[in-house]
Amino acid sequence: MDKIGIILVNYNAYEDTKECIDSLKGITYPNYDIFVVDNDSQDDSPDRLQQIKDIHFIKSGRNGGFGYGNNIGIKEALKQGCQKILLLNNDTTVEPDFLTILNEDLEDLRIGIIAPKILNYYDTHKIWALGGEMNWSLFVAYNSLCDQEDRNQRIKKKVDFISGCCMLIRSEIFESIGYLPEDYFMYFEDLDFCLQVSRKYELWVDSQAVIYHKVSAASGEDSPFQLEWVNRSQIKFMKRYGPQRPKYTQHRRQLYLRKWARITSYLMKFDYSRAHAIYKGIKESRK
Repeated sequence: MDKIGIILVNYNAYEDTKECIDSLKGITYPNYDIFVVDNDSQDDSPDRLQQIKDIHFIKSGRNGGFGYGNNIGIKEALKQGCQKILLLNNDTTVEPDFLTILNEDLEDLRIGIIAPKILNYYDTHKIWALGGEMNWSLFVAYNSLCDQEDRNQRIKKKVDFISGCCMLIRSEIFESIGYLPEDYFMYFEDLDFCLQVSRKYELWVDSQAVIYHKVSAASGEDSPFQLEWVNRSQIKFMKRYGPQRPKYTQHRRQLYLRKWARITSYLMKFDYSRAHAIYKGIKESRK
């Protein structure tokens, strides 16, 4: 039975991370190690996490973002002999059988990454993600069935995109394709990684495996922080992959028009912090 390395990245969120770890300790899959990477937290998270038994605790040394923190954990897990890697947001909890199901799915050699159904932690009848679909005209991927009622139907299918919230990955992918891109800092690194992996492997989801996600617990829904980094990373992604796509000039123009329209909308509501966050994201993307 393959050893699976489970990677959690913590930043100032001990309670979420501890709840996630406690949930993982109840899973049915027997052969796994948990690697917690602290991304230079500025609270007491590192001291408290180091006291938890049966985990590998790693200090990243600096807050280099989502990809940076995960890559540190991935490399250590591979060094420890893990044959598969599970990337899991620290603001999640899991059903006991989720990893057993995903691991069985990954026996299909066509599949490079498999993901579960992700339900909203705060409203468990709502789906947050079941894979995703790519929209090249907007240079973004959308979570499938997001905010729809969970009807418990069995869905197992190939998808365009899997959220970095939870993905089980074959270890050989990191040797043949590489690690998560680290230049986004936050958002779109999972989409970029999926795009690279999909050139050699298929991406699948299985709704029989279930986890729960505290939606936007880390960054806040439409917070200025989220708006800045989403817009910054989206433009970076567009510049990286857009020129290879049809109608790039037209789609790029439409994307910028949408962003300026949203800035205008926030200004008309006197919401200067959100308007400035989008503007800053656009400006910083040029660097």
